[in-house]
Amino acid sequence: METAVLNETVTLTLPDGFEQMSEEEMKGMQFTEPGPGMCYKDTERHIIVSFGWKDAGLASLLVSTKEIAKNMEPHLAKALKPYGYRLLDIVQDTFGTKNVSGVKYEYTAQDTPMYAESWGFKEGKTIFYIHYYTRKETEAENKAVWEEIRASLR
Repeated sequence: METAVLNETVTLTLPDGFEQMSEEEMKGMQFTEPGPGMCYKDTERHIIVSFGWKDAGLASLLVSTKEIAKNMEPHLAKALKPYGYRLLDIVQDTFGTKNVSGVKYEYTAQDTPMYAESWGFKEGKTIFYIHYYTRKETEAENKAVWEEIRASLR
């Protein structure tokens, strides 16, 4: 197991099989916004989990957790439009000890149908983002792994 520490304040535990991606590997990924973050992959299960955060300052006081997902969705739609982005749902949930809001969606990468979730939450003046990507064909079997990661958020 590996523990990811986000901005020295939030932690998530990743099950065995995950390894942190190198800077070179991360350069090949498309991010909706530049900023600090990290990515982990499980090559065998075809899962990528990425984390990012940004200091929102006083704006963090004005935005609710629910609004984070609503604000994130148009950025995802624009960035993934060339990949056949399809919104499935905008939802609220609890990951570990945090209330989160998220976007569930599908797209196609290199002719492979993908399932993804992008989530956000606030901690002080910082907004954190968690993104989960897996092949559509392995979505059901990878659900337990994703649930384990979600439950570890502290």
